[in-house]
Amino acid sequence: MIPNYTPLDANPGISAQFSVNYDDGSADNWDLPALLADVLDAEGYPTTRHGDWLHHAASGYALLVQIAALDLGERVRSTTTIQIHHPDLFPQGIFEYQHSFGESAEEAIRYGFELWLSSDWQLLHAVATHDDKDHTGMTMTFSDGGSRRVHFGAPQYWQENPAPVPADSEDDDAHHPFCPCCLFTNSMDAYQPLLEAQDNYALRFFAARNDDGSTDADCRVNGEDYTPGIDALRAYAATWPGTGSEFRKQYVLITNG
Repeated sequence: MIPNYTPLDANPGISAQFSVNYDDGSADNWDLPALLADVLDAEGYPTTRHGDWLHHAASGYALLVQIAALDLGERVRSTTTIQIHHPDLFPQGIFEYQHSFGESAEEAIRYGFELWLSSDWQLLHAVATHDDKDHTGMTMTFSDGGSRRVHFGAPQYWQENPAPVPADSEDDDAHHPFCPCCLFTNSMDAYQPLLEAQDNYALRFFAARNDDGSTDADCRVNGEDYTPGIDALRAYAATWPGTGSEFRKQYVLITNG
């Protein structure tokens, strides 16, 4: 059995199950833990269910998935949240949003889970199982002898007008627009209070530069908006060259070294 975890007050998820009732009298009923368990199992991460919670024994994580919003327009848009507990890493719990789209509610929700699994879950699992060899990281040591480890998830990147790679280039780095640590190191002053603390943190970074030079950013810590990070990421995005629209997105963990 897993501990008696409860939904976090800050988590906007509504329910693990929900129904969509249509004007013709038909209805669709959704059980999100079953759907998430299916997505995880398909990629080799079997879980056991305890009420609405899923437990992944190999890593120690307990997961609660809930619906937060569903827009049944011409293209379905869904927002779910996944709350995560770990007895050592995150005993108090964290959560994150999964924004997605699709031709149907199931397609949208499932696609959101698949994106989460390919990004957040890969890093969470690697850190919990001490198998982080496929992720870049950095260790920071402080004057008091303490140390903190920053684990970088795979960055996601899109650029409207990417710079061409010379045909005769033999430099593999030429194919990578920025390194895994760039979002963090270029806004690091904003996270100094987190680095100097003793708790573990999960950070979501998003920074974008628009065609007109304006910038957008999102930064969340353990699922909640973090204004210093938002401001720092916007300032960093303003330094990108004016080559059209682009965005950069990443999941990062800060743990005790």
